[in-house]
Amino acid sequence: MTIVIGFLFVYTKARWIVCACLQEKGMVIMAVTLARLCENANKLYGMHVLAGNLGMRNSVPWVHTLEDEEVCTFLHGGELVFTTGIGHRDTSWLLSFTQNLYAAEASGLVVNYGPYIEKVPAEVINYCNEVNFPLLVVPWKTRLVDITRDFCNQIIQNEKIEDTVGEAFQKMILNPSESEPYISILERHNYKSWNFMTGKIKPAI
Repeated sequence: MTIVIGFLFVYTKARWIVCACLQEKGMVIMAVTLARLCENANKLYGMHVLAGNLGMRNSVPWVHTLEDEEVCTFLHGGELVFTTGIGHRDTSWLLSFTQNLYAAEASGLVVNYGPYIEKVPAEVINYCNEVNFPLLVVPWKTRLVDITRDFCNQIIQNEKIEDTVGEAFQKMILNPSESEPYISILERHNYKSWNFMTGKIKPAI
């Protein structure tokens, strides 16, 4: 039991050291940002930012489609929410819907322009700019299944990279004398070198 507890302590401490070193260098591994998700979205899907541009650094752990403001409380937080407005007769609901999403700590809202939402009300745009809540729009011709699948794939791929890099750093800390195999792993993910004694990290150029 003592050995197991000791190992867990070292393992936990190693994770803390990795996070501390990366944070010091401004290179903490984290969930993919909204800005990164949307890098090619304008060209591929006609998506553009309508308001809340300062919030595009929000992390996005997943995407979700919602049409009813009453279910916003079921969000975990961080989701990028898509909506078409289906089931609504006008856009009077959109402001409270957006406010509820912000309160639920969603990362942003994507409005699918079309027969249900032809234009986002000015009050919604003003609110999003006021609280830096990203508001994006896509044309009706865009198939939401395509863009949500694309975004989900990016998120999953980013999580795989997080796991790979995190494991490499942990093993290097726990076994510094056997760090050579993990250096190539880090270099593949844009880390040029790792100095275990000083905690210096250099990104690849």
